[in-house]
Amino acid sequence: MSAPRLILKQATGWFAAGQEFAQAITILSDGAFKLYVYACLRADRHTGCLRATVDDLARAMTRAPSTVAANLDELEERTVCCVVRDEGSIFMLEISDRFWPYQRQQPPGRSGPEAEFVQKVRESAIPESYWEPLRTKVTRMEQQWQKANPARP
Repeated sequence: MSAPRLILKQATGWFAAGQEFAQAITILSDGAFKLYVYACLRADRHTGCLRATVDDLARAMTRAPSTVAANLDELEERTVCCVVRDEGSIFMLEISDRFWPYQRQQPPGRSGPEAEFVQKVRESAIPESYWEPLRTKVTRMEQQWQKANPARP
């Protein structure tokens, strides 16, 4: 006899919490894991990106801003996320492919030959463990270059 079919209470609003969550929970502190879960639930599902401020996250998670800032640092140190800060208090948190359960679509701000190159590298035989630290550095370098060379209308 088979088990009865499971029925969802909520048909929408789900997040795919699989092996990525299982992996993250083994390497993150409780606070950093909670921030990672919050970011996953709030990030754009197509890009894995979340625009926020430390104060916004602190209010949402009922934690001190200094605690949230420390948790953000931990997420970056463990390459779970890449945090790109601008001159203001708003930053872009991008969850690393290794910890993002969805196939990523075109990230914001990337198009043309650069995006094609990034996609080809992602599809290559290079193991994810080699790609993540490089991608984080490339993203930071790209942001620094964009700040130094603002687009002109």
